[in-house]
Amino acid sequence: MGPIRVLVSNDDGIAAPGIIALVSALGAIDLCDVYVSAPAQERSASSHAITLGQHITGSPVATQGAIEAYAIDGKPADCTMLALHGPLFQSRHFDLVVSGINRGDNLGLHVIYSGTVGAAQEAAIKGVPAIAVSLDNYKALTPDGFQAGAAYIVAFVQALCSRGQGAHPQLSHLTNAVVNINIPAQDPFHGFYLAHQGSGIVDLNYQQVTKDTVDQKEGHMMEAYGNEQQAKTPNILDQSNGVRTFRNFAGEMRWDMASGSDSWAVKQGWVSITPLGLRSDIIFSQELSKSAHSTHPELIQTVTAAMHIAAHSLGVSVGGTPKL
Repeated sequence: MGPIRVLVSNDDGIAAPGIIALVSALGAIDLCDVYVSAPAQERSASSHAITLGQHITGSPVATQGAIEAYAIDGKPADCTMLALHGPLFQSRHFDLVVSGINRGDNLGLHVIYSGTVGAAQEAAIKGVPAIAVSLDNYKALTPDGFQAGAAYIVAFVQALCSRGQGAHPQLSHLTNAVVNINIPAQDPFHGFYLAHQGSGIVDLNYQQVTKDTVDQKEGHMMEAYGNEQQAKTPNILDQSNGVRTFRNFAGEMRWDMASGSDSWAVKQGWVSITPLGLRSDIIFSQELSKSAHSTHPELIQTVTAAMHIAAHSLGVSVGGTPKL
């Protein structure tokens, strides 16, 4: 049984510290042959957007831990789609797609906006097992800040591939879903926690930009992009024809700290694991419920077993899981 082919993507861009740490960690173990198809620049909050009616270019980038890596001038879902359904690499077959490690959480309803989750969802739609990984720390600006979380992801991937015989049969139980993993800001972590998706979300605060406020940037956008972001700022002095300029500043956070939710688990110091389905409709009959969730028992069993194996290898705890 040879190594698994792992495709790595993200939405922070191919040069972001999170993906550098993740690819280096996965590439350091014999289990994985790692390939990278990631945006050439930051594409946060792209959700599942794709590029239509335009050419997409891919530029090779030397990346430690990767056999091949390409910077794609598209969105996160484009990167996954191109790798799985285009001639980017010699083979289009991948056993697993891992998206991340995102700088900043993807908890609660943030998954709706997330390009990190979007890249993983694109793989899941195509029947490829997919994991999305995020770090709840916008201030992590170097790969060192992601190493502790990357070690947990490596342990989890190893655990997924350690059960059963043949070509990693447990991975097949992860299809049609995204395993969404969120890592606390500070280690040491308690361990893994199987959490439900909460409803927490940031309410954005749009403000009109004037010449007096254009330089008042805050948060990770300023830290990450600096002059590049300033160069993209529109000319706010041009107010001809009634043109007005606005910017979405971060507003208030609507927390969901219900016990067992993803936000609660991460704030308690757990690495949260939340399986996300691909369907968005509300199930309104028992017959539909059986059909929609027929594969979920195997999915939860596989994730739970991998959590226990990974936790044992790391010497940490497991919480929130049903009895096997």
